[in-house]
Amino acid sequence: MQHANTHLMRYYLFVLSMVLSPAFLLAQANDCATATTICANPAPAGNPMGNGGYDDFSDPDNDPGCLSSEGNTAWYYFEIDAGAPSGLTLEFSIIPDGGYGEDYDWALFGPDVDCGDLGSPIRCSSAAFNCGFCPDTGLGNGAMDVTEGPGFGDGFVAPLIVNGGEGYYIAINNWYGTGNGFTMTFGGDAADYMDCTADPPCSVAAVASADVTICEGGDPVQLNVTPDGGLPPYQFFWEGSGDGSDFLDDPSAQSPIVTIPVGVTGNYTYYVTVTDGNCEAVDSLLLEIYPAPMISIDPIGPFCTNDQTSIQAYGSPQNGQWGGIANPLGIFVPSNFNDGTHYLTLSTVTPQGCPY
Repeated sequence: MQHANTHLMRYYLFVLSMVLSPAFLLAQANDCATATTICANPAPAGNPMGNGGYDDFSDPDNDPGCLSSEGNTAWYYFEIDAGAPSGLTLEFSIIPDGGYGEDYDWALFGPDVDCGDLGSPIRCSSAAFNCGFCPDTGLGNGAMDVTEGPGFGDGFVAPLIVNGGEGYYIAINNWYGTGNGFTMTFGGDAADYMDCTADPPCSVAAVASADVTICEGGDPVQLNVTPDGGLPPYQFFWEGSGDGSDFLDDPSAQSPIVTIPVGVTGNYTYYVTVTDGNCEAVDSLLLEIYPAPMISIDPIGPFCTNDQTSIQAYGSPQNGQWGGIANPLGIFVPSNFNDGTHYLTLSTVTPQGCPY
């Protein structure tokens, strides 16, 4: 009985030591859009394994730099406290728990970028497993270069100068896919100013298609939105000002069709919301519907078939184009036509290009 209690006490002590450990194991965040916030205290620890649901480097706005792939990559985010002084020095070390033979690579993006527009890394290291400081890698250790690899370098690149309020993303790649994990330590005077409560910025962007101008009773119009960043698949929701939503065929489509009935004119603003389940973005476009031109023809006739007189027709607008039984000037001769009903026409185009 006493032996069993001893084991139970050891179990409790083990659990307590895990809770109080200065390093904490981070939840796996394989995609930039779900990056985990880290700071200097407590020291973060992780185990990048597997791939995310989205290849962040498939976006042409995201350059992997010295990284050759996103396999076994975890994404993290850190932010310098807004009240921190400017010109602070940041260093860090990624220390693989498996010791020599591990190969961790990483790329650092920022400041103040989002997952849909990371740009190129400002610091990057993908040295081989047997580099000078291996298996450790990071910022500092007297390094002056800003990128190294793939395959060459000593594992460390130059420290980073940071300012208050700046945020950065870091992708850490476990090249061999071992399950031993890593611990990360921060140094430099910036380590005392890292905001452990910072949230990564929402990275979804929505770019609606250009404003549209149509004429009353014109053909249906296709709207469109281009999403960027975040974590696909995306969801879409369109709505129009006033009764504009009534004219949408599918408000949940990326490219819905708008059909404006005859008699409806004016301006409608169409708003589109794009979400990836974590963040959302909104954009809009303007749909202008110009009225059809007003056409009128003064009453004339009836006429006799033997009437040789040239008849001048009048109508509005005066710069309209005559057709039918009239020549382009609106003149016709009744004797040129047989008995019956005949038609002359007047057409025009508004300054906005609407014909009638």
